Amino acid sequence: MRITLLNDEALPVARGGAPVMVDHLRQGLAAHGHEVMLITTHQDHTRGMMVETKDTAGSIVSIFTNIPLRERHRRCLQNPVAMQAVKKIWTKNKPHIVHAHNLHTYLSYGCLSVARTFTENIFLTAHDTFLVSFGRVNTDAYRQATKAGHPYRMRLADHLHAVGLQYRPLRNPGIKKILRSTGTRVIAISHALEDFLNANGIKNTLVIPNGIPGHPLPDQASIDACRKSFHLDGPTVLFGGRISHDKGIDALLVAASKVIAHVPHARFLIVGEEERLCPSLLNVSPEVRAAVRTTGWLKQENMPAVFAAADVVTTPSLYLDAFNLMNIEAMAMERPVVGTCFGGTTEIIENNVTGIIVDPTDAKTYASALTTLLQDTDRRKRMGMAGKKRVEENYSLDTFVDRHLAAYSR
Repeated sequence: MRITLLNDEALPVARGGAPVMVDHLRQGLAAHGHEVMLITTHQDHTRGMMVETKDTAGSIVSIFTNIPLRERHRRCLQNPVAMQAVKKIWTKNKPHIVHAHNLHTYLSYGCLSVARTFTENIFLTAHDTFLVSFGRVNTDAYRQATKAGHPYRMRLADHLHAVGLQYRPLRNPGIKKILRSTGTRVIAISHALEDFLNANGIKNTLVIPNGIPGHPLPDQASIDACRKSFHLDGPTVLFGGRISHDKGIDALLVAASKVIAHVPHARFLIVGEEERLCPSLLNVSPEVRAAVRTTGWLKQENMPAVFAAADVVTTPSLYLDAFNLMNIEAMAMERPVVGTCFGGTTEIIENNVTGIIVDPTDAKTYASALTTLLQDTDRRKRMGMAGKKRVEENYSLDTFVDRHLAAYSR
């Protein structure tokens, strides 16, 4: 089959989980013998209006379009430049399948309408809540609904709180109209996300969780070198992803002070740039500050050694974090995860088997889970082995690709 993938950004310059998963899917589909094209964008006009490159997985076409971020909510329904470009591409190379991912910044949902003139087989993977929300779903009302077992329905106040005057009342109805008129099947990456989308009027959905390629466990020499380079001279908790309040960095630092009271030599390794962490360190104790280490920006290929250098991995998001790749990446490296009760993490971590689920806003309980695992080597090992098995059975790249091919053929 000729399959076109669309995503606003692409590796190697893009950051975040969506570009990584798009690349995994691209590579996997190509390995199954399909003709795969990725359409993406660039914002540097010196590269030209349209640039095509090729690699072992197929062609990558990048379109120049430079919409200011403050304009994305107003212009996400139609970007004429991108729509004309994809029409030109598909006129020359008609796709059997069009599978969109993140469109809401540069490519626009209008590309789905263009796709409908070439194929009936249109899919869109929702990697987050932005089909419905204008920002991350990170409110007390959302957290209360989650703990009560109810999917959260967005309110006007949520949108206004998230973006203020940038709120566009016609955006969400416009997205839903495009999805309906094109017959687009929406793929959610977790049941938590699907439930949220359904509760907010996005129908015609199915769930395909993320998957990752297998990697061998790093050897002990690589682990020792990693620990030495980051000065990990004690039992270590690893935090990765975006360094921000909604990802739970502040919740971790609050819990860290309680962990140190029981595990004085505990270390907290934060993946990312130190300057992004500085605001969160302003109000912590000298003991916590001394226990924190940062990695700087790391390439994806460096991450297995970083996971293996840690004793426990934590994913304490406060918002509806639909999946969080850190969960399965850590489990694949045989590391237990102390993860959030908000979002898709509860579907990935088997509580008290591959890790521990906590409410990260409850600092005492969160710290207790971290402390328990740091002090219990045997339990960490059991959880780590169970986690690796769970990834191999449910979140492998082969399973991920097979689930997509099954969806395409329905």
